[in-house]
Amino acid sequence: MKSIEEGYPIQMVIPSDGAGYELEASGLMAASKNKADAKRFLDWTLSPNAAAIYTQYKEIVTIPGAPQSKAAKAAGLPADLSKVLYPMDFAKSAQEREATLATWQKTIGR
Repeated sequence: MKSIEEGYPIQMVIPSDGAGYELEASGLMAASKNKADAKRFLDWTLSPNAAAIYTQYKEIVTIPGAPQSKAAKAAGLPADLSKVLYPMDFAKSAQEREATLATWQKTIGR
């Protein structure tokens, strides 16, 4: 998307069955000494105010209701990214984790 913003004559292409993506996660450590403040911070990270800030620094934000970043708009992505992201079944992925890791190790691992 940076190249599009810089004016290169290219455009974003999304596969018809959806684009892959990665997740970023935050968590609260069980041994945390300040759980109440940590939980309050984690709750804020999912708020509309935080989502609006993310779009200033991240090109694509998938939090529902987050405003679209300038880069995403310039790349021609829809405001509702769920329309172009590959549908993930996280429960199924969790159930198949060990088999997936074994296949990965057999195919890619050394």
